Amino acid sequence: MYQIKSLKNDFNILTIPVYPEFKIIDFSDKNIIENFTKNYPPYCDFLFSNLYSWEDGENPNEYCFLNNNLIIKTIDNRCIKKVVSVLGENEIDETILKLLEDYGEIYYVPEIVIKKMAEKTKHLLIIEDMDNSDYIFNLKKICNISTPEYSKKRYHINKFHREFPNVEYKIFQLNDRKILSDVIDLFESWGREKITTKSFREIEHELKSFLKITKNADIFNMHSYGAFINNKLIGFQITELINKYWCMGFYGKSHKDYPNLSSVIMHKASNILADKYLYINTQMDMGDPNLREYKKHWKPSSMLKKYNIKNNWN
Repeated sequence: MYQIKSLKNDFNILTIPVYPEFKIIDFSDKNIIENFTKNYPPYCDFLFSNLYSWEDGENPNEYCFLNNNLIIKTIDNRCIKKVVSVLGENEIDETILKLLEDYGEIYYVPEIVIKKMAEKTKHLLIIEDMDNSDYIFNLKKICNISTPEYSKKRYHINKFHREFPNVEYKIFQLNDRKILSDVIDLFESWGREKITTKSFREIEHELKSFLKITKNADIFNMHSYGAFINNKLIGFQITELINKYWCMGFYGKSHKDYPNLSSVIMHKASNILADKYLYINTQMDMGDPNLREYKKHWKPSSMLKKYNIKNNWN
């Protein structure tokens, strides 16, 4: 199942799973996966913390390498089926054709992979996946809402501060049991609101993913920022600190009785994060029109585009 290979010039010689045999992802794979993905923009699907936490217990996420490219087999973002994806730049045509031969379709393929496709794959059908592309924001830009493009955001944030002057904002620890209980309450409240637009499986899956991260909070470099009234958590944003340039928006929820609180927390948390980091990836909108509108109003500086690839039989 395994062999010794060098993946990158700066990548240590490691024992890795080689296609077609996949390995279930656990903590022993953290360095292998992160040492590979650090060479690329932080597509959320390939982030180790996502691969580790966002999984179906009955069908855990898996990975291997094919032609020195990272292949993942993961639950899709709607929690319906397992899909495969690829990240890398080596022998891409051969890699794509092999995956299509075995799986029929490849999902969430980063644009950096698409650009490496050449003659052998020009006949394939490549479909941009707008629902699952990642939103990238310049943190310093988010901090400065005095500019005209943020006039609506500025209005709503200032209105919130006028209406709720007693809200306290602070960093908190994920291992604080009282706060963790409040977080779970917010998840459950959010789930009751979303049950008409999301499946119970999706809602349950997100909560389980969050709890898996909290149980290992000492391993993942998470920044947790919340809003409180009378020491009761009413909204939060949890961000993974990836490297000196990037952070990743991981979870965020707010109480329905406090409209625009999510924007307030985003703005305040960004003011803290911008001291050390340049960009935040807030992941995809999954086709949710309200989430898409919310993210677009923050004026993304770019998108990490993704595509689905399949054979074109027409």
